[in-house]
Amino acid sequence: MVVHMANGVHSRQSKLSQEQLAELQKSTHFDKKELQQWYKGFLKDCPSGMLTKEEFQKIYRQFFPFGDPSSFADYVFNVFDSDKSGSIDFKEFICALSVTSRGKMEDKLDWAFQLYDIDGDGKISYDEMLKIVEAIYKMVWNEMIWCRSANHHANIKLLKVGSMVKLPEDEDTRRSASGRSSA
Repeated sequence: MVVHMANGVHSRQSKLSQEQLAELQKSTHFDKKELQQWYKGFLKDCPSGMLTKEEFQKIYRQFFPFGDPSSFADYVFNVFDSDKSGSIDFKEFICALSVTSRGKMEDKLDWAFQLYDIDGDGKISYDEMLKIVEAIYKMVWNEMIWCRSANHHANIKLLKVGSMVKLPEDEDTRRSASGRSSA
């Protein structure tokens, strides 16, 4: 297993050293046992110690088998790959997972901002927002169709991607717009 640590050293190993564990405990919201379990799973799934963009997309395809998650997986991969090396090492993986699963709200918002700020210029443009929304749409579109056909009572509202969306007026939007209940 290759683990990239702050000192820039890559080493192939089957277990994290005490020094590496201590560093990861300081930089994540995981305890020692959890880090060891995650590392073992990462090693099993990524024997080279590095997760490539193609492998990352494959993982997303397992979770979204009816859609096309490749674009969205690329955007997420780029945020996980904090050193921009073209692959994700264990530290990058576990730090991103820590933020997204257990981080403070502000940290999650910063992470999400990085996802939407595709060009990294510190701003989210309309085009960047549109690219992310389109990627999500491509990823879940067939999931939504399947869900709708599996349960004909499902109330799924599809939004036209690429245009300013005004929600149709229904009981909830009328209530919030007028400040009173229509029931």
